[in-house]
Formats: sequence, C-alpha cells, structure tokens
Amino acid sequence: MASVGSYINVPGNADEAIAFYESVFDTKAFSVTRYGDFGGGEGMPEHALSKVMNSQMLIFGDYLLQVSDHLEDFGGPLALGSNIAIVLMPDSRSETDRIFALLADGGNTRFEPGDAGFGYFADVTDKFGANWMFFNAPE
Repeated sequence: MASVGSYINVPGNADEAIAFYESVFDTKAFSVTRYGDFGGGEGMPEHALSKVMNSQMLIFGDYLLQVSDHLEDFGGPLALGSNIAIVLMPDSRSETDRIFALLADGGNTRFEPGDAGFGYFADVTDKFGANWMFFNAPE
C-alpha cells in the first residue's frame, strides 16, 4: 500500500531530535539504524559510525516521521530550512520511476532511482525547491 511521510535531516544531533519528537508526539521510534550498522561501517569516517543513518516513528496513527544525522562528508553543508523532505513510498518501483522523472524535470537529482543496499531509493529537489525522497522495500 502506498504511503507518505516526512524526513528530517539534522546537523549531528539526531538522538536529541528523536527524543524531542518522541515526547512531542507521545510515541517511540520503532527503528534506529546507525551508520556503523549499515555494512559494518566500511568506508565510513570513524566519527560517523555512531550517528543515526535512519530512525522511524509513527505520529498521528500511521504517518511516518524519519530523522537522521546529516553527514557533511557525503552531502556537503546542511542548510537548515531545506533539511526536510517529503518521503513517498509508492506501490511499485515503476511508479517510483514515473513520479521521480516528473519531479526531476527542471529540478536537481541527488540520487537516481536504484538499489541503495537497504531498498530501492531516489532523492530529488523539484524545480520549486521541494525535497522528495522515494523508498521501495527490497525485493
């Protein structure tokens, strides 16, 4: 079933942000993955291994809120105010590809649709400056 959520990148204080959003929305993160957990941290700088790669919590019933630490090593400086993305989880990879292509037209692609090790993923900023991420579970 297709769904939508939000993704917030923070400048190295994701644990604090997760605790804050848990208290605001009276919920608990059901998943927290650290960069060191993914592929054993191979190729990661030492300072990144304990940082949050992805966390997930449900707010307002079934709305997915995700929080992660932004690593300048991989994404350059984080510009607060543009650190939030709408996350789309279409029913199929072909639907991800279709919507991605439409949003990417005139925009800025950060990650072409493809296998990212944790699933089918894509990341784009559309021509109006809105950030979009896509995720389909591994097949």
